Amino acid sequence: MNTIFFHIVRKTVNSILPLCLLISLPLFISCSSDEETWKPGPKTKDGCQQVHFSGENPSIAFASADGFDVIVKRTITTGNLTVPVKVISASEGVIIPPSVTFNDGSDEAYLNIQVPATATTGDSFNFELKLEGDDVDPYADLDGTSYYKGFISFAKHRRAQVYISGYDRVLGRWAEDLYDLGGGTFLINDFMRSSVNLLLTVDKDNYVVVSPYNCSPYLYTADYGDFIYLHYWSDRTANVFNPWGDDFDVNVTTMTIFNGAGNYRSYGQYHEQTATTGEYFVLTLGSFQTTADASAKSYVYMYIRPTADGVDPVIIKP
Repeated sequence: MNTIFFHIVRKTVNSILPLCLLISLPLFISCSSDEETWKPGPKTKDGCQQVHFSGENPSIAFASADGFDVIVKRTITTGNLTVPVKVISASEGVIIPPSVTFNDGSDEAYLNIQVPATATTGDSFNFELKLEGDDVDPYADLDGTSYYKGFISFAKHRRAQVYISGYDRVLGRWAEDLYDLGGGTFLINDFMRSSVNLLLTVDKDNYVVVSPYNCSPYLYTADYGDFIYLHYWSDRTANVFNPWGDDFDVNVTTMTIFNGAGNYRSYGQYHEQTATTGEYFVLTLGSFQTTADASAKSYVYMYIRPTADGVDPVIIKP
């Protein structure tokens, strides 16, 4: 049974509304500066239940053979309610119901999306949806919007050897599960047993952008680049970065990963397989320190080397 990942793109009301206003502006403003012809948008009906796609929907999620349930929410729960779903676009074979129905008293409903039964590893599907009707409020600041765009991929599970340059003696070389989502997107789940998930996105020039998935490590921007800041706090047990488990005597205490975006995209690179070497990723760590270090080191490289199908990574425990 293959694993399905859903790569969902959500846009907030705050990011969409200014764009809509700019696009609509020429329609409402006359060329004459003496006459004001602006008109407000349509009024939301009294008792609008503010139906929207929930912000709880993950950006990437596992799905079963029964498909994937997209969460739809409303703020008023009185009565049964059926809301039309407009399919803006969808790949061939994707089945999307024409509506979603709330039961009386419930603030949550589910829209089940199905992919072809013949789908297999490497297949991918796209869809773009919009909730319609007068129970959708385009002006409210909610935890989601009426718009939802997704990418469905049958992920290929791979294994990868991971190590930090100069740290073989301290941390050795360990294995991580790597999921190939297709289209140059890869996911490492539970990176270094930390509960942090990393998304690696390779662009056409083989540069890699790193971003967290479904977790909240500290993020910050500095003049010299954007970072994912991973830090071990003594009072937090969730984010202990130790590839060998909690019983091992060395932990990673600080790790800042250049996300590789914008002017700093060369700080993450993907190298394709050659006649003499396999494919691999190189990520730049702006700062790195373990409990075995007296101080942090700057500009350290992390290597991620996927193995071929059926081949286990070489593991070297220090």
